[in-house]
Amino acid sequence: MANLLEQCPVLREMLETKMAYTPSGNRIPMISNISQSFAEALYATVLKNRPAVALEVGMAFGVSSLAILTALRDIGQGGKLITIDPNQSKDWSHCGRTAVSRAGLSDCHELIEEFDYTHDEVATRV
Repeated sequence: MANLLEQCPVLREMLETKMAYTPSGNRIPMISNISQSFAEALYATVLKNRPAVALEVGMAFGVSSLAILTALRDIGQGGKLITIDPNQSKDWSHCGRTAVSRAGLSDCHELIEEFDYTHDEVATRV
């Protein structure tokens, strides 16, 4: 199996430096993220199960998003990740979205900045 950090240099950089980028290019400390071992577990799970669509609630700095998106890309079947994070801009300075963009994975990612329990459209997208 391919190594996640080899497959996603942006994620490797983030985990090694514990820093994330804002859309304007400023670096800020990652104060909350899943561990490398959990990211690798997510990557392996997506590779094994080969979903067409994955859903995640919460994005923060984008570590889990990058693990899932990298696996979807590596599967090569045009999979998509839908992320629900009503606080991506307010609390996380769009760092998660920026990480996805820096990794070149925006084309298979959709961010919904709404609460999952208040927006009927969320249920119809999955």
